[in-house]
Amino acid sequence: ENSSITRNFYELEFSSSTLLFKHYKFLKFLHILKPYVTFFYRSKPEETNIPHFTYEDLINEKSKTLEYGLWQFFSTPAHKNFLIIKTYQQYDFTKAENSTTATSNEGALSDLYFQILINYSSHLRIRYDTSYNFSEERFKKHSLTVGIKDFLLDSINLTYQDDPVWNSRQLTLDVGNKFFN
Repeated sequence: ENSSITRNFYELEFSSSTLLFKHYKFLKFLHILKPYVTFFYRSKPEETNIPHFTYEDLINEKSKTLEYGLWQFFSTPAHKNFLIIKTYQQYDFTKAENSTTATSNEGALSDLYFQILINYSSHLRIRYDTSYNFSEERFKKHSLTVGIKDFLLDSINLTYQDDPVWNSRQLTLDVGNKFFN
């Protein structure tokens, strides 16, 4: 096989954000808004026989997406970022170019994603994820994770997922521990 630089592909990512602070002195409460926008581009791979070991190894032909969203951080003097909320959506230019109809299910505009993370303490975290699909006018997927860190083991995570689209429910236990440095 002929090896050259043209066998590769490249990725570019540009991101911009700003921080807006509001300090409520009488409540000793800090609220931070972080709106952001990210543009991601991946060129088409020149080689077609790239090995695939897992699903994540699959490389799209070409990718050109714009992601925009809002992070919200809530803090008190005792608990920094005890509540984090992220809402975001993506616009895929490649899908828009390939789409034949505006009402296609493979539209350029993604679902609206919501993530809520509660850092109750340095040991206990709760995360909830869901997505809303505008064309079907419903929430598509729900995921709730409860995680314990540095208690008996390095980490213990229990995740429950409910996906009405695929009519599936799943419970996952993830345990991690480091025995040696």
